Amino acid sequence: MSDHSKRRAPIPLRDLTGERFGRLVVAWPVGRSKFYDIVWLCCCDCGTLKPIRAAQLKLGETNSCGCLRHEVNKAKTRHGHSRSKADGPTREYSTWQSMIRRCTNPQCPGWKNYGGRGIAVCGRWLIFDNFLKDMGLKPPGLTLERIDNNGNYAPLNCKWATQKEQAQNRRNVLPLAAIREIRAWVSDGFNSVLLAEKYNISKETIRSIKLGICRFEGLA
Repeated sequence: MSDHSKRRAPIPLRDLTGERFGRLVVAWPVGRSKFYDIVWLCCCDCGTLKPIRAAQLKLGETNSCGCLRHEVNKAKTRHGHSRSKADGPTREYSTWQSMIRRCTNPQCPGWKNYGGRGIAVCGRWLIFDNFLKDMGLKPPGLTLERIDNNGNYAPLNCKWATQKEQAQNRRNVLPLAAIREIRAWVSDGFNSVLLAEKYNISKETIRSIKLGICRFEGLA
């Protein structure tokens, strides 16, 4: 067999055209970088066109043409919530940062339960000043909760809630058909951890289904 025939077939190019990464929508490939990965021309929500390496998009390193960083830095100088104090940033700023990370950064541990399943932050809340204006100061002991657990982070879908309220609103409200399927899997001895991953729910929800206490859509 000749050396030529032994060569590996080239790895097929993943077409990113039309995919969204943060504020960026991929348009078309424009070449290769010095690292030999594909460079894609991207259109930012602000209207700017910018060539960006595929790796930077996939790893969540770049989410805008640079306008988001500019807005965040500008906001920092106004509200002062991100400035280091004796105990670090304020509760409101830490909450906002965590919300942004889990919805925009695939490397964030919570990504699969938020950005990975389509949960996004509304455009208005990409700027901390707007988030603070809409939500107000964070009361002690409360956390940020989405009223509709399948909806986005937005003014009309969020509130400060107690841990008890959040626990009652966890994603254990499932379609009745899904609950019946899970019960059938459980009765067949299917692994609970794999079931939780398959349906993108927690192991506690699987346990609730086993015990017959999981709510389904349509119940008040």
